[in-house]
Amino acid sequence: YEWRELDYNGAQILKESGWIYLVDGGLERRVLAHGQARMRGGLFGGQVSYDGRRMDFTEYQSQTLYVGAKLEADGAWQWNPWENAGLLPLAGVGGRVWKRRLDASRTDDQGYDENWVSLYAILGLRGELNVKPGWTAFAECAVRRPFYNHETVYLSVAEGRSNLEFEPGCEPSWFVEGGLRTGAYRWSVFYEQLRYAKSDYELKTFYQPKSEADMIGLACGIAF
Repeated sequence: YEWRELDYNGAQILKESGWIYLVDGGLERRVLAHGQARMRGGLFGGQVSYDGRRMDFTEYQSQTLYVGAKLEADGAWQWNPWENAGLLPLAGVGGRVWKRRLDASRTDDQGYDENWVSLYAILGLRGELNVKPGWTAFAECAVRRPFYNHETVYLSVAEGRSNLEFEPGCEPSWFVEGGLRTGAYRWSVFYEQLRYAKSDYELKTFYQPKSEADMIGLACGIAF
């Protein structure tokens, strides 16, 4: 996992990187003759390295904690152009909520929490190929376009500052996955993006910079 925040000129202000872990599950059902409905949700969390600056712009290294959840639902229509392969155009909606705790090490009073909410539409394509009996290769590519982003920053009340509310701009992001199903087991590799444009100013001073996240991962699971 890697999170970056950028200034007006596209220069990096800070970077966070490390491992995020996800446990999830889902349901998939056939609808009518060629339709499929799917719902998937999970919990994620982890602590990553922070390399950036304090609010007074001095350089600073620490740890950032992430804890959150996500839920997605989509529908697809199966088209079988070949005997052993299928294509499934899909559309759906999803949401993600998470807490980002900066300076999770709490070595001084510079730490603060951010709570994020992002709701988005999904449009994509899945493909399946029966390699041999009991073995199916699959791939999925989808674009996610947020229609609502909200961030609450909890600053130190002791210093006379209240919470700040931001609405980071909505930008599309991509998700790509490919893998193999063998019987009840499933293995895949994936790449996922999160993209947020700069927010408007709050109290004429504070704003959420343009923010980007990239995730590369390995997933394994079992079907019941």
